[in-house]
Amino acid sequence: MRVKSFTSIIKPSLICKRQGFTLIELVLVLVLAGIIATFAIPRWDMSINASADAQRLASQIQYTQMLAMTHAQDFMLNLSTSAGTYNISTTTGTAVPDPITGSNSTALGSNTAFGTITNLPNNLIAFDGLGIPYIDSALSTPLASIATIAISQGNKTYTVQINPTTGWVSFSQTSIHNDD
Repeated sequence: MRVKSFTSIIKPSLICKRQGFTLIELVLVLVLAGIIATFAIPRWDMSINASADAQRLASQIQYTQMLAMTHAQDFMLNLSTSAGTYNISTTTGTAVPDPITGSNSTALGSNTAFGTITNLPNNLIAFDGLGIPYIDSALSTPLASIATIAISQGNKTYTVQINPTTGWVSFSQTSIHNDD
């Protein structure tokens, strides 16, 4: 008994080589990508905004210290926690425009807010001509311990720290809260 091969049973016209994807497969992939993007992009965007705000604040504090040291004059950075803004000025109140935007005040991004601020009772950090940090505009009370400024957005919190001895500024991600 002779066994017929597979190709001899099926007509050659019915055997076709597949050359790509069907329209249904492509639409399914696009729908799945859209569903994933709906959940992933907002979380990704929020962490970038909060991180950028914390880095920008740290840079502005360093800029304030640099201004004080290069001009041999007292400068301060004021935080308005309720408005979510901060600005640089001389200790006599003359505003210093932001070197990038030219604005006298910098606002935090959307859905970003100041969190807990420690060791800055007046919500300001001032520097004298030597770059020494103070917690008041009269420069009568030096910063005695590390000051922290938290910036939060969604489930992420970033912290800017100011060293009391040198005024050195650092920034880090301090926590992620899982709300899921």
